[in-house]
Amino acid sequence: MNLSSVLMDLSLVDIAAFIALVYTLHRLLSSKPKHHLPPGPKGLPIIGNIYDIPEKYEWIAYRGLSQRYGSGIITLNLMGAPVIVINSREAAKDLLEGRSLIYADRPNFPMLNDLMGFGWETAFAHYGEVWKAHRKIFYQEFGGSNAATYNHQQVDSARFLLRRLLDDPAVFMDSIRLMAGRMILGITYGINVKAADDYYLQIAEASLKAMAVAANAGSFLVDIFPLLRFTPDWFPGAGFKRRAKEWRKPIVAMPAVTMDFVEQSIKNGSAEPSIAYKYLSQMDADEARTKEAEEILSGTMASFYAGGADTTVSTLCSFVLAMILYPEVQKKGKAAVDEATGSGRLPEFNDYKSMPYLQAIVNEVLRWAPVVPLAISHRCSEDNKYRGYDIPAGATVVGNVWALLNDESTYGPDTHKFSPDRFMKDGNLNPAVPFPSEAFGFGRRKCPGRNLAVDSVKITIASLLAVFEFGKAVDDDGKTIEPSGEYTSGMLS
Repeated sequence: MNLSSVLMDLSLVDIAAFIALVYTLHRLLSSKPKHHLPPGPKGLPIIGNIYDIPEKYEWIAYRGLSQRYGSGIITLNLMGAPVIVINSREAAKDLLEGRSLIYADRPNFPMLNDLMGFGWETAFAHYGEVWKAHRKIFYQEFGGSNAATYNHQQVDSARFLLRRLLDDPAVFMDSIRLMAGRMILGITYGINVKAADDYYLQIAEASLKAMAVAANAGSFLVDIFPLLRFTPDWFPGAGFKRRAKEWRKPIVAMPAVTMDFVEQSIKNGSAEPSIAYKYLSQMDADEARTKEAEEILSGTMASFYAGGADTTVSTLCSFVLAMILYPEVQKKGKAAVDEATGSGRLPEFNDYKSMPYLQAIVNEVLRWAPVVPLAISHRCSEDNKYRGYDIPAGATVVGNVWALLNDESTYGPDTHKFSPDRFMKDGNLNPAVPFPSEAFGFGRRKCPGRNLAVDSVKITIASLLAVFEFGKAVDDDGKTIEPSGEYTSGMLS
């Protein structure tokens, strides 16, 4: 769903009132100096390019606009608000990395943060002291080599997945989701998840499902006009208020009930080692417990799950799909694992460096099917210029991750195909072909838990290749079912 479909759902009276409001705002803003923005399609009066945004797979359309206008950055006008999309690696490096400070902020997310209660989520927070406090905890736990502290839990989770798949291979997606949730809840809170109906897992998953819908740019008109959040729930066209109210329940509960679990476990002496336990104990020892400190900790802990679970699940599901579609890659990957382990044991983290082809498979999964094809929007905090174009303060800036990871000048031809060999040269990783770091975002807003995520993916992929052979499913008549290879379209693909 995007803004065009939202507008179609409104009554004629609502549309008339809405256009009147927009027109008034347009007149008020029209006296401001004009900017020489990057090129883009000419929009309709007042509403701009709303109808130029496709229903799905926007990232493909945005790259097409860059090709059409011969520019690595393009502009869309959403009711007077400029949205600048970066479709080239060079522009992303120059702006989101090279000028990371002025692109470190986020736009307002009225639906997610104000109405649904996602204000605790690190990824959606404005650049400021609270976000910096969140980020500090992330880096203390997962920055650099610190993520290796949790390798033993990741190995345990990979083994857990193997056992689940041996018992019932038909439910591999559910098993992968359970494995990822179990690992993160265990590391973060010391919660021992045993089954998919676990209370804490259900709360966390309900929150993520809501986020995946609402974070899709353009899904809700309130994100363009925040004043709509004051619309009465009964008002025609205010269905978003009712949906937000329902979604809000698990979202608000998630950081609270999980921290309550840790607090109660500490009190009754049953607390398992966890990140939350460590920080709570440290705060008590330092007599530094305040409401603000507790809110920062609970929000950061919940963000560990929100940022890591779906990323791991989507990446591993893409890996399974790739192995089914490209059996020659699967065969070669399994041979690499068997050679490193001698076929007599399961792989460990210290085997990884001796398996360059497995490293190439991990890189290619991240490149071929980025979990977030369009990075979460940045907000430009001050006027600046790029190659003669104006990028005004307040503009929304979006990095097209998919376009960058399908850049043939970087990754070679046929980027739509799954080919780990594009990362290889003479039997080793080719240092000239970059790791697809854009899959984790840009600049100061790059995913701070990326090291943990990559570690989890690589040990799980190695373990799956060591034990299983993936093939196409068959129906009741014994006929092969061809996988569609089609991905959902949204914030998470």
